[in-house]
Amino acid sequence: KYARSGASLAIDAGVPVVFISHNAGYFWPSTHLLKYPGTIDLYISEPISTEGRDAADLTRQAQEWIEQRIVEPNPKPQHYC
Repeated sequence: KYARSGASLAIDAGVPVVFISHNAGYFWPSTHLLKYPGTIDLYISEPISTEGRDAADLTRQAQEWIEQRIVEPNPKPQHYC
């Protein structure tokens, strides 16, 4: 779930935002205590202007950007096979 509070803070402060996406959940699942080895892919966007933006719209853009970049690792970690 994507909350609008971060977008609202950035808009109110008049500062740009940077989107970050990673696939660490494949190696560090929240449902397991164990962590698994592998290479985590990390993506960082260019700064996105918040000027004249609406928090819901900015959050929707962040969600789309992030989810387009979450890639299943190849090969999959053994616990996902």
